[in-house]
Amino acid sequence: MKMRIPIFFLSLALLAAACTGGGQPSRGEEEKFTAEQQAAQQQAFQKMMDAHDVAMEKIIEMNRVARSLKPYLDSLDDKRKLEEVNIAITRLETADEAMMQWMANSPKLGKLRDTLQHDQIIALLKSEQENINKIGEEMTSSLENGQAVLAGIQEPQKED
Repeated sequence: MKMRIPIFFLSLALLAAACTGGGQPSRGEEEKFTAEQQAAQQQAFQKMMDAHDVAMEKIIEMNRVARSLKPYLDSLDDKRKLEEVNIAITRLETADEAMMQWMANSPKLGKLRDTLQHDQIIALLKSEQENINKIGEEMTSSLENGQAVLAGIQEPQKED
């Protein structure tokens, strides 16, 4: 008889969990957003991440250019060229750091859905897409500048 009571309560608890979805939200709470809203959110999130992916493609080349420029900090006598190298390296490092900061703080769609309404999610994702686009533009600009500075330093050495 003692064995039946715990089994009875265990069975009752399992039955109650099964009826309520085992801790899952009830049918009325199941979806905070419609399928169309979820699709729009996913599309906005994907556009933001696509912009991120395009910008990230530049990271390796940016790091290569910065590493190539750094030895010139100790070997250049021309103060103007030395300043160009310093500025180019700083711009490359600043753009890289901006990307790292953005990635560390980038929104996660699941968390947004837990805390925001649909219109807020869409607005935030569009804003973040604009932010990552600006970072991407700065990465491109700093990379092109760094490459030009590097080429300008290396050309005179090739002529010697």
